[in-house]
Order: sequence, then C-alpha cells, then structure tokens
Amino acid sequence: MFQRAGGDPEIFYLHGYWTLRPGEAWLIETDVPDCPYWNFQLNNWWMESLDHRRRTSVNKHTAQLDDGRLRIVVAERDPGVGNWIDTSGHRSGTALLRWLGADAHPIPECRVVPLDSLTGEEDR
Repeated sequence: MFQRAGGDPEIFYLHGYWTLRPGEAWLIETDVPDCPYWNFQLNNWWMESLDHRRRTSVNKHTAQLDDGRLRIVVAERDPGVGNWIDTSGHRSGTALLRWLGADAHPIPECRVVPLDSLTGEEDR
C-alpha cells in the first residue's frame, strides 16, 4: 500500500495496533535482516510518535541483539530487560517497524504477557 502511494521502494513497513491492560507487556521477537538501517517506534492512534523524551523507539544502532535476534518489550514500566519501550502512559496505540534496504523481510512473533513474568530476566 505504501509503495503504491509513492513510498520509497527500499523500505518494508510493518504496522500494528496494540492495547495493553495494567500489568501487561507486548513482547515482540524477530530475526533482523541484513540492512543498512531499521527502526521500531511506538505511536498514538494517529500514528504520531510518543514523547521523544522517553524511550519510545529503538533502531539498528541502539538495540541490543542476541545472536541476530531482536526482542522488544513494550510496557508501562521497565522490567529490567534490554529494548524496553515505554508506553508513556498510553493503554493503546499503533506501532511501526521498518526494514530499509533489507535482504529479507522477517515478520515478528508477537504476544502479550504478564509484565512481572519478564522482570529481572536477562535479554536473551
């Protein structure tokens, strides 16, 4: 859809909508393709990025990877794992993951888990 509207053909977009209850976390796990740049950002309903003064995005240069895999935890508070993304007080919104110039376009595995189940875990 984005390419048909005139978007950059080198960018592969993945959009999502999220809703979390208090005490829940959205766990996103994926392989990372070989590419010059990628990023994930959390947005509000209108696809506007959340408060940039908080950790609401992660990219190729700021993420912690484990054997080429990316694990992102979206939650209301930091569970003490790498790649935590702050909901900034929101209970729902949209999200964007994009691969730029990638050799493949992996689709992330996503699930909602109890936030306390992640507390203290090391980033795997």
